[in-house]
Amino acid sequence: MVHRWTEKERQFLRDNVDGTPIHELTKLFNEYFKNNLKYSQVRGTVKRMKLKCGISTQFKKGHITWNKGVPIYNKKTEQTQFKKGHKPKNYMDIGTERLNGDGYVMIKVSDEGTYSDRWKLKHKVLWEKENGEVPRGYNLIFLDGNKLNNNLDNIALVKRGELTRLNHQKLISDNPEVTKTSINLVRLQQLVSERKA
Repeated sequence: MVHRWTEKERQFLRDNVDGTPIHELTKLFNEYFKNNLKYSQVRGTVKRMKLKCGISTQFKKGHITWNKGVPIYNKKTEQTQFKKGHKPKNYMDIGTERLNGDGYVMIKVSDEGTYSDRWKLKHKVLWEKENGEVPRGYNLIFLDGNKLNNNLDNIALVKRGELTRLNHQKLISDNPEVTKTSINLVRLQQLVSERKA
């Protein structure tokens, strides 16, 4: 239920916020006004009123934790720890292919690093193997619009601006020859607009 704050209650917050953590202020407020407000309600009002408690909860430079030097090894957990060379049940070998949520074929290229280091778009891997890295500001598109057709003849390199025009004008076709013609058309449009400028 929404609490309607009175001026007396707001004044109580102003008078008591300095040097008092919000959870303590909530407790004091509820005891004083015989109320049952939540921490989040008091904290929200304190924020809206732009009040500060003046207490820093950040660690100071050079802070030493209470457990520094305490070994984390626990004999009881030894039975459930992963053994060296263990592979989880859902492990996939390098070279494994799968579809991502957008319908692109992904291929596993490594066991190391983050997700994006381990899994790459198959069409990009194949194209880069033949042509080198995709230049900055460029994209690869499927000439027939089929994300599953990773044949190099079906992949074209276009500038991002060209791709924007292709999508905006709905020029990507299921016919590769039509899409190639559309790419030339948007390149011509770009040249015309540059000449006019």
